[in-house]
Amino acid sequence: MAPTQGIVFDALKTDFGEVGAWARYGQSKLAVILYARELAKRQTKIKVCVVDPGFVDTNWAQSWKSSSYILEALYPLMRMASSSVENGVQNQLWASVHPDVKSGVYYLPVGKLAVGKGNLANQKLAQRLWEWTETELEGMD
Repeated sequence: MAPTQGIVFDALKTDFGEVGAWARYGQSKLAVILYARELAKRQTKIKVCVVDPGFVDTNWAQSWKSSSYILEALYPLMRMASSSVENGVQNQLWASVHPDVKSGVYYLPVGKLAVGKGNLANQKLAQRLWEWTETELEGMD
């Protein structure tokens, strides 16, 4: 879902007119994972990980069907594959209490370690995103 280059730094401070909604969504998810990995490297006294709830049938998920005819047609099938909010929260609960949670990683439901490939495993991209953010935050209190 994320753009091929992972993070489109030149477009981060724009309206993303040239980047589609799914690419923006994918880029935001990639950024969360990269930030978690970089934070885990820099702050070793705390555990930080990213947990994916999976596809949960929420009001937000229901709003997808109005975004395109294809998604509207596929929504009944997607809903059959989705989980309830009560089940969707299990990965977050697992990560908050399980003693074997590792820092700086990404977990799929429930407690399954995701293998990072491509941009997900790109340490230089994670460092560049961190540095870009620090530059953007300079002078803010």
